[in-house]
Amino acid sequence: MDRQTKTVSLSDERTVSYLDCGDPDGDPILYFHGSPGSRYEEWFFDRPARERGYRVIAPDRPEIGRSDYHQNYSLLSYTPDVAEIASEFDFDQFDVVGLSGGGTTALSCTVALPNRVTTVGLVCSWAPVGSEPQLANQRAPLDWVYKRLTALGPIPFVPAFSILGLAAQQLSPETFTVKLLSGSLSNADRRVLSDPDRQRFMTENTRESVRAGARGPARDAYLRYRDWKFDIADVLCPVKIHHGTDDSFAPYAFGEYLHDNTPTSTLYTYSNRGHLDFFTDLNTVLESLDADSTERLD
Repeated sequence: MDRQTKTVSLSDERTVSYLDCGDPDGDPILYFHGSPGSRYEEWFFDRPARERGYRVIAPDRPEIGRSDYHQNYSLLSYTPDVAEIASEFDFDQFDVVGLSGGGTTALSCTVALPNRVTTVGLVCSWAPVGSEPQLANQRAPLDWVYKRLTALGPIPFVPAFSILGLAAQQLSPETFTVKLLSGSLSNADRRVLSDPDRQRFMTENTRESVRAGARGPARDAYLRYRDWKFDIADVLCPVKIHHGTDDSFAPYAFGEYLHDNTPTSTLYTYSNRGHLDFFTDLNTVLESLDADSTERLD
């Protein structure tokens, strides 16, 4: 995936790294990786995107992977970057797909760029825990710690992500994914991580996230725990929500909340699936983007 990595220069001379996969002449999608995560996740779109006629561009967010630092990075301040990246590829309009923490970015772009984003795919997406008290009891134990740190700003997140990055770099994939993360894994995710290939992918994805250090992914995560500064009810284009019932990283209640609070959403429920199933199985997500229905499925 490093050999396939490309870069684009923005108007302020910052560099953004990205992967480009799928059908080169296909309908455009911008894919937003998890938090922590990287452009590497897009690779699993390649075959289904080619089969369905989509071209997928996956940028690394600020100071993640090979992308440069953004001094005033916030959810909404990032959306001009997305608009500029899309324009570099002559994408006047495009779909967006966000996985886990990337769902937050997908939603922010949809609110800020309503004339350009046509359909939103949310995959085991994060929800606005910073402003919605009813979501508080749904968080995983580690998320309680991060939410408390949010009041102190992004700097306290840096040591936590430094340790995570060091563990990904120094430990074997099996030790890093199965043992270190065991407290956060649902039964479904343990099943996924019984596969050595997926262990390696999750480890490499985390390593790439902290390639430039922990500051970038730390701020990226911090933004998801605080008030997002936009209202998801303002999302008016079709929203396709994909969520597993056995997800402990982003509990199923997050998907239900997003469904209840976006007026044009469809909820696709996956029984006995967790958070990590979707990293390598995105065909159904692309299939849903083709669907015209905005029926509120439960």
